[in-house]
Amino acid sequence: MESERYVNYDLQPGEDTLLHTYMPTSVHDWVLVDLWGKMQRDRSLEGSILTNAQTLHAFMSLLAHPGETRFALDAQGPYFCTWCEPVMSGISLGLWVREDKRKSRQCLIFGHQVFAELFKRYKVILVITRDETTKQFHEHFGFTFGCVIPYIYDGDSAYISFLTKETYEKKFQGRALPLAGEEEYSQWDVSRYLDIFAKQKGER
Repeated sequence: MESERYVNYDLQPGEDTLLHTYMPTSVHDWVLVDLWGKMQRDRSLEGSILTNAQTLHAFMSLLAHPGETRFALDAQGPYFCTWCEPVMSGISLGLWVREDKRKSRQCLIFGHQVFAELFKRYKVILVITRDETTKQFHEHFGFTFGCVIPYIYDGDSAYISFLTKETYEKKFQGRALPLAGEEEYSQWDVSRYLDIFAKQKGER
């Protein structure tokens, strides 16, 4: 059963550039159901979620945490989502982007926004992947490769990488960050972005 029947994706102009924080409401729950269906159809569920969390019930248990799961919507439903799980003094981060949005500047901005929010509460962000290309994507954001752990990901080996606030700020300090609506950009200025993001949050 398609959740689109229960969620109104008739958005107002500009709503597709907003990053929503999951709250335990029926609408947000149906968004997660829709997300689960999309991840099944594009086969990213098996690449992003451990086997024991791929059923709908387990998936909802993993993502339905108020304040920790964030998503963005357009007329076709969710197209960006992150989910987190505290690990000691750090946080483990999962990410999904709909296939047609994987080169989107807006999703790049969302990624920086999520990092900015997480570093207010945690000292280090951890990521784990079986995929070499995804590992390289993590390194693009400043993640440091830690090690390969055998058998940990459904019996397969996986790459563990980490990112500290200090490393993140050092990598992007003084670079021009792409902002929504800009046609051209080169590099990213994290301090400029954080100032604008804080101002936008205060205006909402």
